[in-house]
Amino acid sequence: MNDRMVWIDCEMTGLSLSDDALIEVAALVTDSELN
Repeated sequence: MNDRMVWIDCEMTGLSLSDDALIEVAALVTDSELN
């Protein structure tokens, strides 16, 4: 069993899909104990 977790953070200029843009994405991989 794989105990890895992927955390993703997205920074956007707003919440409208037609007017706003995704400007930054970050990802972090941890185990089930957050190490």
